[in-house]
Amino acid sequence: MSAIEELVRASLHERAGAEVDAVALVDATTRRGRARVRRRWVARSLVAVVVVAMTAGTVLAVNRSWIGGLPWRLAPGYDEGMDLPRLPGVPGAREVPGRVGADPTVLHFDAPTLIAGSRHHSWSSGPGYEQLEVALRRGDLAYVTIGPDMAVLDEVPRQGGPAFVLRETPVAGLWLRVETTNEQVAREVAAAVDLNRSQRCVLPYTLGFLPSGARLTECSVGFIDGRYVQGGVRLAGPDGATMEVQAQYEPRSRSKRANHSAGGRPAYLYPGLDEVELVGYPGLYLSARIGKAFIGYEVEDADAVLRAVTVATDVEDMDTWPDSVVGG
Repeated sequence: MSAIEELVRASLHERAGAEVDAVALVDATTRRGRARVRRRWVARSLVAVVVVAMTAGTVLAVNRSWIGGLPWRLAPGYDEGMDLPRLPGVPGAREVPGRVGADPTVLHFDAPTLIAGSRHHSWSSGPGYEQLEVALRRGDLAYVTIGPDMAVLDEVPRQGGPAFVLRETPVAGLWLRVETTNEQVAREVAAAVDLNRSQRCVLPYTLGFLPSGARLTECSVGFIDGRYVQGGVRLAGPDGATMEVQAQYEPRSRSKRANHSAGGRPAYLYPGLDEVELVGYPGLYLSARIGKAFIGYEVEDADAVLRAVTVATDVEDMDTWPDSVVGG
């Protein structure tokens, strides 16, 4: 699920009552207009960045490198404190290409200049791949994906829009795939990728319980202007069972009224019995999804997972975030 989709979903959730299935409405809407809406949204966001920068005079140059004809600059509101935590004891993809995509909580590369010059970026990791999605100038998107098997990288979900794909093998056993507007930008993006250090995929919550036989298979986290906006983990269990535990953040939004109890915690059970959301965390929509794209788990399983979730004391301060998305 992309950041813009999550923001649309959050907006509808804020306005939806128990009689409206906002999830179904969003899913149907985003399937029809996902790519077009996303391009327009990113374009508007970047225009806003330029306007604010010119008005306030607070744009700071990061370095002298140029991407697509424009220098990278810090976006207004960008907070380096929202960078993912480094893993100094864990080698990057260049040293351990076979480990890329083996642990969804570890990202074996970085791209600090790309991130510093972006309005929106998100990280994701799953079986056999790790990916950075970043908004470049004029709303252009770039996808940087690494892994040991190019066939896997080609199948990683993307929102569309970019028209050029660059494939390289920076080291034996590792593929680098960059998808963006044209060859020049793709090569500049590839040159900005750092394969020598690793990061932790973290979220403003941690899971203290997993259903029997379940394991973590995917992790994602997204930011706009350096502020967390969405992220989640995917669980896979016996017989193909799947569940997503995700959290969207919109500080101006209001919580729903509880109509359910998740192991004693106030919660909202959606009319379709396909999602359970914790209530009482201002601006944070933290839920377990068990229906539609996810199968095999029941409301009781979602309740058990949410009952043991620990939430950060301040979503906007990563120092308060748990060290891992899964507790010991």
